[in-house]
Amino acid sequence: MNSRVRIRTIAPSLFVSVVLLATLAAPAVAQSTSEGWRAEYFGNRYLTGSRLVRQDAEISFDWGSGSPAPGLAADSFSVRWTRNLQLQEGRYRFTTVTDDGVRLFVDGQLVIDQWREMAPTQFSAEVELSRGWHGLRMEYFEAGGGAVARLSWVKVDGASREGWHGSYFANRWCTGTPAFTRYDPQISFAWGTGSPDLRLPADGFSVRWTRDILFESGRYRFTTVTDDGVRLYIDSRLIIDQWRDMSPTEHSAEIQLAAGRHAVRMDYYEAWGGAVASLRWTRAETPDEPVTDWRGEYYANTGLLGSPVLVRNDRDIAFDWSAGRADQRLSADNFSVRWTRELKLERGLYRFTTETDDGVRLYVDGRLIIDQWRAMARGKFSSQIHLNQGTHRVRMEYFELSGLASARLEWEGPLPVPRVGNLVTHVPPYPSYSWIKVYQLTGDRTWRDMNPKGWASLRPDGLLKIDGLPVEYSRYGQQGHPYRVEQWVNGRLVRSVGDILRGQAEFCIRPNADNYTPW
Repeated sequence: MNSRVRIRTIAPSLFVSVVLLATLAAPAVAQSTSEGWRAEYFGNRYLTGSRLVRQDAEISFDWGSGSPAPGLAADSFSVRWTRNLQLQEGRYRFTTVTDDGVRLFVDGQLVIDQWREMAPTQFSAEVELSRGWHGLRMEYFEAGGGAVARLSWVKVDGASREGWHGSYFANRWCTGTPAFTRYDPQISFAWGTGSPDLRLPADGFSVRWTRDILFESGRYRFTTVTDDGVRLYIDSRLIIDQWRDMSPTEHSAEIQLAAGRHAVRMDYYEAWGGAVASLRWTRAETPDEPVTDWRGEYYANTGLLGSPVLVRNDRDIAFDWSAGRADQRLSADNFSVRWTRELKLERGLYRFTTETDDGVRLYVDGRLIIDQWRAMARGKFSSQIHLNQGTHRVRMEYFELSGLASARLEWEGPLPVPRVGNLVTHVPPYPSYSWIKVYQLTGDRTWRDMNPKGWASLRPDGLLKIDGLPVEYSRYGQQGHPYRVEQWVNGRLVRSVGDILRGQAEFCIRPNADNYTPW
């Protein structure tokens, strides 16, 4: 009797699916070693369910828009890498660069927590470690688009405690791998139009300085002077945020610190032209009396340098010392004062006015709005600024050189705001039959025809000015109301601007101003 053998053919696609499911469902057999990473790849963003397990020599991947492994989609996946690493005693800086989210654990302690969608972004954390084996775990997810995951670490030698660890980047965003790193004794640079190093261009670079500093308990004022942008963090708290192109500008912020070591980080970028970067801090002196109004810090020099001679509460900045002294502890000449205060204001337009002899600078929320830092006779200066409802920090700095001395500050608002603007444009002159059509963007994102018949010019050069176009100031503020402007010639639309619903650049009518079309 002959036995029969039955053979079943499996379709190739089905066979691949069976093998893939078996692979993902298989027990995790890869083990972490001191030479590599145990990598668990999941087919979702949440590190859950079936997984593909393999050994990765290092975490240094740029998958682009591709897949990290056969059987995984190019988007919506996650990875958990684990490893035991033998290290010498010391302080280590761990750095991740990912697109998208990342979490990093050292000996079970979460040291980097950026579990969110983002473009390729670098994060660092420093950890003090004993000699021996330490467990590392990095968790990562990819949402969509490009996918990047990198991890590196470096032992930070003892110099870091005496200076700043500077990471210098050949871009404006402190991203990617630094062109080089070094220790800077202090942040006090005026590179001019030169480069910080031959490995960097003179323009378009950035620096991240980090340092742990031991402070006594108290209130401290941190001051940056930069050209161009700067951000300053204390214990990861952003206290100065001026990430913009600017000429050399000073910014200050105060913060209360507990006794102990605090992590200070300053990010800086240079766009073009001159390059300046400096950071200093002083302990804010305890006032002679409780401060309920203006905190006045009085210095025995004209540059707000060193420690103040006295700190006191000033009810108002309304002083006319003439040839006398501001206080018996100061001379009648060659002194300076810094007043600071927080004001609760309604939303609206405000006008701040100083009247001083001699120099004055006025800041609102760190923004310099009056800059007359010079010896001068008594002079009055005003500046308007639009503010949101809430608490705003006002700082006025003043110096007296010689002769008469006075210092006053007043503000008013919310002010009545202008609600119309003007349009200045052009049409081809006679004998062409030309006109301008103007449309205002409404709240439901449709266009309101401001004059169905349009506007024509009677001037021989075709210049046309349309006055009194309404601006919804409560919605758009000083930046202006979006409008669409069309030029028609002989019954044909020849050009337009502001049609944002069809992809054109925005064109706004700013209140109380002449607004010019590109033509």
